[in-house]
Amino acid sequence: MPRPSRRILAAAAALLALAACKTNSDHEYGPVAGYVEELFHTGRWKQMVLAEDAKIAFMAYEQDLNFAGGAKALGSSQMALLDDFLAVHNVGGDDRVVLLAPRQADGKVSKLTSERLQGVRGDLRKRGFNAEIGRPSATRVLAPDEMIVLVGRLSVVSPDCTSEEPAAGQYPETLLGCAVTANLGPMLANPNDLKAGRSLGSGDGTMQALGVERYRKNEITPLDEEATTSE
Repeated sequence: MPRPSRRILAAAAALLALAACKTNSDHEYGPVAGYVEELFHTGRWKQMVLAEDAKIAFMAYEQDLNFAGGAKALGSSQMALLDDFLAVHNVGGDDRVVLLAPRQADGKVSKLTSERLQGVRGDLRKRGFNAEIGRPSATRVLAPDEMIVLVGRLSVVSPDCTSEEPAAGQYPETLLGCAVTANLGPMLANPNDLKAGRSLGSGDGTMQALGVERYRKNEITPLDEEATTSE
């Protein structure tokens, strides 16, 4: 046997001998024996942890408004407060807007409160929102000149992709698919799509057939040849 081959076998035998002296598989990386044990004996295979699915949560925001004594409409400062509230929370057409106002002992609203509710509903309608009139909970008492605008929406709660700092010589924990799941939330136009898909609208067979015909005749409308950079 050539000398180089004998040297290789001798080195391998020495490594295996070192590995046999170490029985603890939870070693730290570094010693040669640890590498050999890792490769030939115990290994460190384990099932990867899967990331949690994105979840849907109902989020509620509220704004407290106050009327001047006996006034049927909100003052300019209160209207500005309402507009700021709608803008800060990016209230859209898919959000649920509810108005809460004080009620009398019989559970009904007074004539003045009813006029205030209709006035605020009209203000919101001009801004593109169809507000509902709700009933405050039994534990919440509103002042006579107070009104609350409540906005509720479904939001996507993405999983937490952070992992603990690994110990010396250990591999970091990997959450399989976590980044993809976390990126899914901001891309959803309607969080309800996570619960169930929506049915497709009616298709236009004629338009689709014409598209195929134009493709076969090479009559496709070319794309705009505009540069996407500033150069």
